[in-house]
Amino acid sequence: MFPQLLIRAGGRTGHRIPLEGSIFRVGRRQDLEVSLHPERDLEVSALHAEIRAEAHGWSIRDLGSRNGTFLNGRVVGGAPVPLRPGDEVRLGPRGPVLELRVLQPRMASGETRVSSSPETPPSSPGEHPHPEAVGLPPSSRPLLYALVAAALVVVTIGGIWALATSRERAAWERERAELTDLADSLLEGEPGVVGAPHGELEELEDALARSRAELEQIRAELAAIRATRSEAMPPSTPPAGAPEPPPMQPDPDLDDLERRLRDATTALERQQLAAALDFEAIEGANRPAVALIFAEHTDGRVVTGTAFAMEASGRLITSRHVVLGDDRATPARRIAIQFSDSSQIFPGRLVAASPDWDLAVVDVENVVGSVPVVSGLNLRPDTLPPGTPLATLGFPLGGAANGAPDGPAAPARPLLSAGILLERTGQELRFQGYGEPGASGSPIFDADGQVVAILFGGIREGEGRIVLAVPAPVAAALLQSTSGAGR
Repeated sequence: MFPQLLIRAGGRTGHRIPLEGSIFRVGRRQDLEVSLHPERDLEVSALHAEIRAEAHGWSIRDLGSRNGTFLNGRVVGGAPVPLRPGDEVRLGPRGPVLELRVLQPRMASGETRVSSSPETPPSSPGEHPHPEAVGLPPSSRPLLYALVAAALVVVTIGGIWALATSRERAAWERERAELTDLADSLLEGEPGVVGAPHGELEELEDALARSRAELEQIRAELAAIRATRSEAMPPSTPPAGAPEPPPMQPDPDLDDLERRLRDATTALERQQLAAALDFEAIEGANRPAVALIFAEHTDGRVVTGTAFAMEASGRLITSRHVVLGDDRATPARRIAIQFSDSSQIFPGRLVAASPDWDLAVVDVENVVGSVPVVSGLNLRPDTLPPGTPLATLGFPLGGAANGAPDGPAAPARPLLSAGILLERTGQELRFQGYGEPGASGSPIFDADGQVVAILFGGIREGEGRIVLAVPAPVAAALLQSTSGAGR
């Protein structure tokens, strides 16, 4: 038997993983026996599921994955369930699809028999005589039969192996052709950010330009290698009578180029998704409600962040660590708030801080009339699939040349940045960000301009960064808990 796992859909479509051993861990970690694409297969957990070779077949079980494991459409739990050849395994509701295949050598459809009657003559001149007719003693017959059977097995296995190799070669060529077509379509797409305010998304523009240049370079390298090797590579279907091609051997150069091409394609896909947002509409609907917040702590430090208004009475959401000390208990002794595009600074007051999340509610005071509010909260961020484009509006590093609470202030100018949803965990949402991270407390908007999360931290990673955010429903619950607090 030749068991293998075929990846039928996902970031590594067409790949076959030989199942040589007894335990096969499945996930996005690169040290696993079955490693999915770390950037394209985002519904897959780092350690997602486990496949085992049992005494009488195979089994699969979920390892506490975030999005679940499904066998032929049914949820797989932590207990092993039988896995049979041809079964469909999906990792997450919209994740990659795996299929167990077992190639088994088969004998030819007709059996070759040798007559047991030494007196029977050949039925035609073309038939070979019985072994006894050429002088072989009866004791040699079992050996001859064994040799004939062994030869048939070798020929049959060789035919099956050649067929598998031919199919593998065709799949190899088809996979690279599809990947190349995808790269071409991306390169022919919109080269820049659509509808973005001038100069505000320069890092996303730069990232797009870098990814396009890298993708074009890899495409050129791949075309050059394939051109130089196409004549030496046997065809996927050999001519009649020609010997079968040898089994495909790994090609480090092509494999490396394929990996680079996939990575570059994924990066450009994400950046183009982010660039396709209607930034002008999102910012126009929400910019007036976003404010720069100053918090002066008991040790004299002044911390800046972002807040945004949720109620016209002047109630805002921000990050807890902006308005509380390092002990998460001591409030800032003074709070000041400056709305976007305004030079006026108003006093603020801490209303509540979440004990479990990095969120706080503050009131702006001494404002005559109502204050502008954001378009709303998206209370179902769990419905957003990985890869969803998002926008952030806030005040990174305190904004550009803004004053302090006691000094004259220039108008507060928030900065816009783009990102892509990576994953949801129990405590936070994670985004791939492009541009400045915005200050803590910045609202993160979906394509409809509604707040899906509130930024509280970030991790710089290569040319981008990972943004950490609190889901919007948590902010809604905290705001609801303060409904009785007086102004």
